[in-house]
Amino acid sequence: MSTANFNLVRGAQKLAQLTLSQDQSAAVAHRGSPLVIQGGPGTGKTTVLVEAALARINEGQNPDSILLLTFGRERASELRDAIALRTTKTMFEPLARTFHSLAFSIVKMKADKSDPEPILLAVLNKRVTLKSFLQVISKMVIKSGPRIYMPPLQLMDLHANFAI
Repeated sequence: MSTANFNLVRGAQKLAQLTLSQDQSAAVAHRGSPLVIQGGPGTGKTTVLVEAALARINEGQNPDSILLLTFGRERASELRDAIALRTTKTMFEPLARTFHSLAFSIVKMKADKSDPEPILLAVLNKRVTLKSFLQVISKMVIKSGPRIYMPPLQLMDLHANFAI
């Protein structure tokens, strides 16, 4: 049996060169007024948002002054990661959030200090009936006072996850 000596060497990784269209480049460069970006799935809306945030950060804008809103926690996490991997700036606030996360942070920030800590209820899946859900809510109201903040709920079978 022969023994071969192998020397594994990692080659330089090539990052895919991103080419933006003229409209996308204009959106990335846009400053000074609101801008609505519309397009179907896969047309580059997310890429434009990430590039626009990175352009602003690279120009010296405080990353904590930039906010990207999206619908799901996973998507918000993906947006944060896409930006964090391409910048060395430190961010103290999440750059990308869900609408619910933003609303909850505003409620917490604006709550009176004498009020009980607001509680965010997240609906995860349909395992518990509305009756069970309301029983849990009534116990929470008794424990923590009357202030309970919730994202919009569908009045169907609910499973509640309580995060403080």
